Amino acid sequence: MKLGIVGLPNVGKSTLFNSLTKAGALSANYPFATIDPNVGIVAVPDERIVKLGELYHTKKVTPATIEFVDIAGLVKGASKGEGLGNKFLSHIREVDAIAHVVRCFEDTNVIHVDGSIDPIRDIETINYELIFSDVEILERRIAKTTRGARNDKVLAKELDFQQRMKAFLEEGNLAIKYETEDEDELIDLLVDKSIAMDVDKADKDNEKFGDKVADKLTEIAGSWSFIIGFSLFLVIWVLLNVYVFVNLDPYPFVFLNLLLSCIAALQAPVIMMSQNRSAKKDSMRSKNDYKTDLKSELILEDLHDKMDTILKNQKKILSKLEDDKNEWYRNKIRAFFCIWC
Repeated sequence: MKLGIVGLPNVGKSTLFNSLTKAGALSANYPFATIDPNVGIVAVPDERIVKLGELYHTKKVTPATIEFVDIAGLVKGASKGEGLGNKFLSHIREVDAIAHVVRCFEDTNVIHVDGSIDPIRDIETINYELIFSDVEILERRIAKTTRGARNDKVLAKELDFQQRMKAFLEEGNLAIKYETEDEDELIDLLVDKSIAMDVDKADKDNEKFGDKVADKLTEIAGSWSFIIGFSLFLVIWVLLNVYVFVNLDPYPFVFLNLLLSCIAALQAPVIMMSQNRSAKKDSMRSKNDYKTDLKSELILEDLHDKMDTILKNQKKILSKLEDDKNEWYRNKIRAFFCIWC
């Protein structure tokens, strides 16, 4: 797990980080003493793991670890680039969870970026900057989803969810507080439905005779065989009309020019038809890739939640086993004393 320590500048983030990790990061009485994030990994001791290791005679017992990240302080307007806001917000996006450090103590020797101590105001400042950052990311996501939502039921449902989430954030609420059943419906729709699609096969199934002709003509016109063959035709035509059929199409070869103009006039739209079909296939591939990535992301999140539930249940089971084991020992001791008494 990667946990980020956030807060306003000069509130004690690095001090807390050093207390947790013993990393010795710079801690000074001025804003932005931390620029690049400090990282420290701390083992999480658990007596139950040691006992399980003894019961199963494992060769090695490796405790869980938490990676703490000391992120530089955010200031009001960070989402607009104030301070080094954009850089710091990008560091926050890389962690799994955040711990918000708020200053509540009075000390004139330790400066505050806002000039006074107000924990509620400081909490709101950080929350609003995180909300503004989320809204900005969501707006880009909505713009991307809107392009494909007209003809896709899944994307249309996702777009509706994104718009409702954006409205919720703009009311000053944190995304974590948003509750909806539609999200579960979206996950079910994506997970239960097969997303992967063979674009070439789907295009071929819907291909018409005109499409086949356009593709074939474009393929021929874009080959060296056509260029060489057409060049030979022009040379032969000129030679025949100069030396053999003098009166058929004499210089300046008006009939030949008319023929070439007609070929060009017909060839151009045919090639454009084929190019439009290729562009449509590329768009279908992009949409398919996006939906596949989205489905994978949602499945991974769902698996992560299920793993968390399994681990919680496992802890309960281990605790119950430990209690049962202790009760068994107590019963044995009672039985031993009863025999001797």
